[in-house]
Amino acid sequence: VTLRLWLPVAVAVNLVLSSIEWIREDWLALQLSLLGAFALGVLWLVLPDGEQVWKRDVAMGKAGAVLLIGVIHYASGMQMLIDVWSTLWLIGPAGLALWWLSSPVISAWSKGTLSTEGAEIGLARNKAMAPRLGAIGSHILLLHAVMLVLLPVLWILDVAMSPGNILGGDIGVSDWT
Repeated sequence: VTLRLWLPVAVAVNLVLSSIEWIREDWLALQLSLLGAFALGVLWLVLPDGEQVWKRDVAMGKAGAVLLIGVIHYASGMQMLIDVWSTLWLIGPAGLALWWLSSPVISAWSKGTLSTEGAEIGLARNKAMAPRLGAIGSHILLLHAVMLVLLPVLWILDVAMSPGNILGGDIGVSDWT
């Protein structure tokens, strides 16, 4: 479970979430969402491979750009709960990428100056953290699946409880006769 795996997922989620802005006819938010998804895709393409030093610097710049796009996206939107959630799918991967790319180990690895002992320590840490990161990823996916099931139920209850409906209390039985 790495950044190289999660960035395409974040791109796909952002493309799906851009449909919310399209339904709202919020064209600025739609453009920012699509731009953010495209920028995350470019970030995925320029992730460092340990051979070309420039990729780390370009990836850090692109992650910063995605972070900035996410902040502008949130500031220009309606700032509802769904906007917070969709913005987190831009800001979260960008923030994780910046944190990961700016670590001393990744800096040394991308420049080719990491010692064999440092590489062994990093691989051991990755092996130890893989189950935890996998569990976190599974829980994130499960929470999204639960929300996809609960959201229509909550929407139905919201409509049923709104004024003018039988559960809302505004319709009297005497009005029916």
